[in-house]
Order: sequence, then structure tokens, then C-alpha cells
Amino acid sequence: MEVMVALYDVYNAKFLISTFLGAYITYYFLAVRSPPVVYGHSRKLVDFFRSHVPFLNEVYSPFVFGFTGRVQTILRPIFHRVEKCNYEEEVISFSDGGEMTLSWSKVEGMTDDTPIVVLLPGLTGCGCCEYIISLVKEINRCKYSCVVLNNRGTCRRKLKTPRAYCASNTSDIALVFDRIKSRYPGAPMIAVGISFGALLVFNYLADEPQDRRKPCPLTAAMCICMPWDVLQTSDKLEKSLDWLLFNKPLTYGLRRVIKRNADVLSKEYDVPRILKSRSIREFDDNLTAGMFGYKSAEEYYTCASTVNKVDRVRIPILCLNAADDPFVPLRSLPLEAVNESGSRVVLALTRHGGHIGFLAGLLPTGPSLLDRAVPQFVSAVFQHPEDFAAAACVGAGAAATGEAIPPFSVIVFNYLADGLQDREKPCPLTAVMCICMPWDMLQSSDKLEKPLDWFLFNKPLTHGLCRVVKRNEDMLSKDYDVPRILKSRSIREFDTNLTASMFGYKSAEDYYTRTSPAIKIEHISIPVLCLSAADDPFVPFHTLPLKDVSGAGSRVVLAVTRHGGHIGFLSGLLPTGPSLSDRAVPQFISAVFQHPEDFAAAAATDAVENASASSEGGESESTKQTAVTFSGARYRLGDSGPLPCSGIMLSLADYFIGDEYSIKFIISGLLGVYTAYYFFAARSPPALYGHSRELVNFFRSFVPFLNEVYSPFIFGFTGRVQTILRPLFHRAEKCNYEEEVIAFSDGGEMTLSWSNFEGMMDDTPIVVLLPGLTGCGCCNYIASLVKEINQCKYRCVVSNNRGTCRHKLKTPQTYCAAHTSDVASVFDHIRNRYPDAPMVAVGLSLGALLVFNYLADEPQDRNKPCPLTAAMCVSMPWDVSQTSDKLEKSLDWLLFNYPLTHGLRRLVMRNADVLSKKYDVPRILKVGG
Repeated sequence: MEVMVALYDVYNAKFLISTFLGAYITYYFLAVRSPPVVYGHSRKLVDFFRSHVPFLNEVYSPFVFGFTGRVQTILRPIFHRVEKCNYEEEVISFSDGGEMTLSWSKVEGMTDDTPIVVLLPGLTGCGCCEYIISLVKEINRCKYSCVVLNNRGTCRRKLKTPRAYCASNTSDIALVFDRIKSRYPGAPMIAVGISFGALLVFNYLADEPQDRRKPCPLTAAMCICMPWDVLQTSDKLEKSLDWLLFNKPLTYGLRRVIKRNADVLSKEYDVPRILKSRSIREFDDNLTAGMFGYKSAEEYYTCASTVNKVDRVRIPILCLNAADDPFVPLRSLPLEAVNESGSRVVLALTRHGGHIGFLAGLLPTGPSLLDRAVPQFVSAVFQHPEDFAAAACVGAGAAATGEAIPPFSVIVFNYLADGLQDREKPCPLTAVMCICMPWDMLQSSDKLEKPLDWFLFNKPLTHGLCRVVKRNEDMLSKDYDVPRILKSRSIREFDTNLTASMFGYKSAEDYYTRTSPAIKIEHISIPVLCLSAADDPFVPFHTLPLKDVSGAGSRVVLAVTRHGGHIGFLSGLLPTGPSLSDRAVPQFISAVFQHPEDFAAAAATDAVENASASSEGGESESTKQTAVTFSGARYRLGDSGPLPCSGIMLSLADYFIGDEYSIKFIISGLLGVYTAYYFFAARSPPALYGHSRELVNFFRSFVPFLNEVYSPFIFGFTGRVQTILRPLFHRAEKCNYEEEVIAFSDGGEMTLSWSNFEGMMDDTPIVVLLPGLTGCGCCNYIASLVKEINQCKYRCVVSNNRGTCRHKLKTPQTYCAAHTSDVASVFDHIRNRYPDAPMVAVGLSLGALLVFNYLADEPQDRNKPCPLTAAMCVSMPWDVSQTSDKLEKSLDWLLFNYPLTHGLRRLVMRNADVLSKKYDVPRILKVGG
């Protein structure tokens, strides 16, 4: 910093300019450039597109000096100029007397079987628009014929009847598609819709073909910048800035169409009133809705929306959207529906691009991403018909986000969701906190299979599991093949070899799917606070159920930090100081125990209003939307790359300062860039999501960390680094536990590690900690929490799963995230022992899954109250299948999956004698070796 001060004194202006440029360039390379994220259910269809459509695998580098959504949308028509096309115009007449024109751009030597691409422009667009002409020229270069469908009254052609067009009425384009197919029966045909045109194409494919006996005339389709939920798009465009920049010009274009056709329309409609429309919604209220038989614009928008029609499409569709599209809110994209079984829709989502923008590179005049994407897509379909047909015929193939899954879960959540259903006793917990819970186990497993994550996380965890098995080999060998279990190379293999069969699942995939808490939120009956990090290497950001948590009836509140990793949350200058989780857990339980009346009032409310709040706690709809959009665009779209090459900064150094100061300049510039990035991009308060306004306000009022800016460890704030550094540097003194053994009806045992303090009473509040996958009371992060909780004068007990904490298995059964009977027995045991003490459960990772599943499943059919007052889930993998997918990727597999699998193998080896009686232990031990 002394170097920076000295340089600032001597080279004030130059230093500021060069530092700013360095910061801007660094931000561009770290946060702006990224490849599209691809969503889709059919593995074969996604693989086909990835293999034959190059842009899906390439890093998209948007226009350097204007990459945000609004800027891209505005700059495209200004700078992206192209020469006009020489179209062959064809007029199509309809039975009602109306007409529309087709603008043909045929390639030389066109035959009856030359592939045809049909382009459908935006709301006021036609074949003369810049983005349409640009696509026509690119498609013609690929030797395909192209035809533009110009809606009635557009392309300088007057209306013949008092009927225009709307997004939900597809009879016109259906007739055009049939006309083209009948003229060129041997030519494959693809439709490409842009914005409004995309709505027409999608609605045609979702509604039209169902009642038709003829095959669909289209081979495939592509929808670009489609507003999936038209009502949300309309609401977005009603906001002041978007109204001024986009809504007003589009409405003006619509009014021009009306003015040009006033003589025809005035016979049936109030043209002067229509011409006074100030927005698209007013225009649709005054004309479109009534013209097509709708009561209002809202009813028309609901019918035109495609968000609920994903499962009705019978031919493959590739959709391209940008996360910063000013027309299409990120939350309106049907990511879950696209990933569901039977969907033939593949959605590619870029971090930037705006609405029909997608400018790329240094100059806004060069080819855009759109100009490359469409020709690549149509060439893939036309040039590889056999591969495409095989991929398109896939029905319920494996989800594109992953095939199988390792178990990272939260037992407490599953206990609340599943375990209490058939019980007659009340839930023993007062509240629950789940930390770093993998909401989708399948995706978490896939993530941990990647090389680096496998090495850093999967391998050590698997090793820990195998240690448990090895320690209990004598018991497990009676029922399981212990040698096979101990050879497991990853958590997924371990669960395939042991866990799935032990608990009656068909496969690891079946286990992960049924374990994932993301689908169980509505079953939770007591308040649960969940803490997750957006850069958690175990839990992909897009698996966090932000919409479900904010849905009506939800008692789950989710706090998302920008950084923190998986059970990392290191803070400040040194990685050895108190972490965020060391503060968060005591604050949460103190809020519940010290303010019981306020908490009870907040927990009992069933507020109708959505309390999803931004990181700044804003109340307005725009603020809430900003939180969701920012988070989605910032973290959903992949990890940031390495620091960019310093060649640009070297050039700046030579220009501004000269050789004498170049090294100092580089050092100070990099320090300035890093410091600026840390303070402006890394530090932020948690974003809070939840339905109940009262519950969210309670947590904001009494849990301080939710309102404070979280400053992660300054020299290592990314998710993987935090996850790795926590166990290396964050050491805690060992706790002097009082061990208690709990025996179960099947002969199995588990231990409770009690941490008491002097002066405790029977009504002293109790905090139950549930560790991660291979964790126990001896782990640093658990010991650290125990000490913090004891300092608050609360009794603490760690629930150690079967076979962990140096306690051997007595029966060939261990534990899994979906099986909550053990934790249910533990909660009831503690409640019976201390009936007057309020009790809160805090689950971390796998422990969070157990808590959540317990709360989601157990309490539904019970006559007595839940034994828990509240719960907290930390770093919970909400979608276990996606967590598994993430951990299967190379880096995550190397860093996390491999170590975790090694831990699981150790558990199996330790218990091989018991497990080998029922399971193939040698096979299990091959996993992750």
C-alpha cells in the first residue's frame, strides 16, 4: 500500500486512470466473460447440441465497453448495420380476407429438398429489420434458403381486414408452415422465432399440433429472447426506466401500424383511443385483447405465456436467453420445467446479451453471438439428420444435469420433511438451522465428480466414509461386501455399493432424488433458517429453491451469502479468526431462546405477502427483483476464470509511467484492482428469501449477521478456497464431551456428545448439532460451534451418526440423508429427558439434509407439537442430484469428492466385519481408490 500511496502522489491522474482501466479489465475477464449454461432433461439432446453447436461450449465475450443488458439492447440497432436484402415477396391470403407477406431469400440452385429456415421477427419487426437481415445473410452463406414471415399489417403492407396479430393466435403461421411444406415436401424446415416471434413458434408447437393428424411440418425450432411469462415481462416494462427506453418506442411502433391502417380498423375499433395508448399493456387492453376474444390484457398475457407449456412440445427446441435481458426477468425462466422428465426443450442461458443484443468483442459493429448461434444450430440439424433424429426420439432419458449422485445432505431437514409423518408424538424441536445444505443431491453429486472438486472434496469425504466402514468391518461384513465398499473412489460409488441397498433404494440416483429437500419445503411445519453460499462448490447456485422458499405457506427462510464456500465462511484478514457461521449459529439460537413470544408470533403467522428481500433488505418489488436477478446472473452462470494476462497492464505501464516504474506500477495496479474487487464485489450482506414477512422481520431484528456486510477472508474468498482453508487454519480446542450411547430397536447404536456447563437447569435451552457427511463431535467446525453455544449459556449436544466418532457399528446399517428415524429417536429421547427445555437443531451439510427431511416428512400426521422450536440449515445441498453432478466434475472431484469418498471408505473398512455379512465390501472399497 505504501507503493500505491507514493505513486498516487507523483502520478495522480495517470495512476487513477490506469488503476481504473485495470480494475475494469479485470472485472470484465473475471465476471463478464463466460460460456452459456445449458438446461435440458434429455442427456442425448443436450449432448447433440453441445457436440454440433459450438457456441454452447465457447466463452461468450460481450462488447467490452457496454456489456450490460440495457446497453446491449440499445446499441445493437444503432451500430450493427447491414446491407438490405433483395427479397422475393409472396402474398398469402387467408379465408377471412386478410393477407400477410413472405419475404424469400433463396440460395442459388435451390431444389425441392434444399433446407428452409423460417424467421419470425419481433413485435413490430419485419424482413427489413437489421437483426433479421443479418440472420438471413448468415443462413444464406450456409447454403440454406430463408423466408421471413411478416405479420399482417407490417412490412409496409396495409391490412385488408380489421384483424392484426397476437402471440397466442397461431392460425396464420400454421397455415404458412403447411403451405411451405406442401410446396417443398422434401425440404426439412426449421423455424427461428425472435422475441414475439419466439412466442408464436412456441405456442404453435405447444398448442397446434396436438389436435392435428399430420406430422409437424417443422424438424426443429429455435426461440431467441422469448418472454416466457408475458405478464412478468409487461410488469418489467412498466417500470420507469424500461418504459422510457423500450416500452414507449415499441408502443409508438404499434401506433404507427394502427395509424397506417386506421381506415380499415375504424370500422370496428375506437382508433383515437388506441392511438392514445402510452404502453404496450394499454395498447393490448384497447385493441389486441378485444380483437382476439380476451376480457383484458392480463388474460391475453396469461394465455400467450409459454412458461407452463414446456411439457407440451413434441419436437426439439433450442431456446437462447440472456440473464440480463431487460424484457425477460431471470426468475420467469422455467429452468425446473426444462429439466423435468419428458421435456424436449433445451435452454441456453448467457450471463449477458440483453434483448436481441448479444454484441461481442471490441467493436459493436462485428458479428454478434446471435449471428453465429442461429447458423450453427440450423447447420447442426440439417447436416447431422441421423444423430439429431436419434437424440430427438429420446423420451425420458437421464436428466442433462446429471445421471447419478453422491449423498451430501441434511438429515435434520429430511427428518422434519419425512420422518414425522406417521408418528403420534409432537416434534421435539423448537426451531432448526441448516447450514450449507445440498438442496439437490443429484446435482451436488455431479458437481463433486468434476476433477478438481473430486480431488479437493469428494476423495477426502469418501476416505472418511470408508474409515467408518473399516472401523465397523466386523459388523458390516455380515450383510455387505466390505472389500468392495472400501474400494469406492467417490461418494457416488460408495452410495451405489452400500448406502442405496442398505436403505432400500434402487440406485444412488433414486436415493439422491428422494433425499433432496428442494421438493419438500411445503411440508415443513416449524421455522427453519437455512444458510448457503452462492459459491459453494458442493451446491450449484441454480439448485437453491429461491422461488419455493418465497412461495405461499413456506416456513423456510434462506440466507444466501455471496462467498463462503461449503462450511467455510472465513472472515477478515486472517483465516484463524471467528467465521461467519461461528457468529450466525449463536445469534440464531439466542434469537429463538431469548425472544420466545416474538418468535412464537412470527412462527404462527401465515402471511400472504411474499417477503423475499434483497441483500439490503429493500421493500420494493424492484429491489426484490434486483436481488434475485443479480444473484442469478452473478452466480448461476458458472465460476469465474483465472486472473487475466497482465500484458495489457504492461502496455499501460509503458505508456503512462515508463520502464522505471513499470514493476511498481504493475504491483500497485494489481493490488489496487484486487482491493477494489474485494470491496466492491466480494463484500456484501446476505440476500434473504422467505414468504412470511413476520418471520423474515423477526430474523432481521434479532439475528444481526443477516443485516451486516459479510467480509470474507481477504486473501481467499472464493468458494473452493474457503472450503479448503477452513479445516487447515481454523483450529479449535477439543471439547470435553459426556458421551451417551443411544440404542435402537434393530440393535444399532449411535452416540450423543453432550457439552454441559455449570449451573444448568432442566429448562436450559438445548442446541442439537448434526455434522456433515463424515463429521462428528471431534471436527473443528463442530467443536468451534459447541464452544460458541456454551458461551451463550446453552446446553449443546452433537448427534453422531452410526459408525462415526470412533464408535463401531453394531448392525450392518449406517446412515443416509433420507433416513430420519435415527434423528427422530434422538430428538424424542432428548425431549423426554428434558421436557421443559426448548430445543433448536442446527444441521450442517448432510446434517442439514437430515433436519430438513425430518421436519418436512415427520410432523404431518402427528397430534402433538414438533419437539423442535426452530431449526437452522447451513450449506445444505437442496438438490442432491445436482450436487452429485457438480462433485463429479474434474476439479471438484479432485478437491472434494475424492477425499470425502476416502473418508466413507475408511468408515466401511473400520466396519468391514459387520458390513461384509450383507454387502460386497471389496466392491465398495474400489470406489474412489
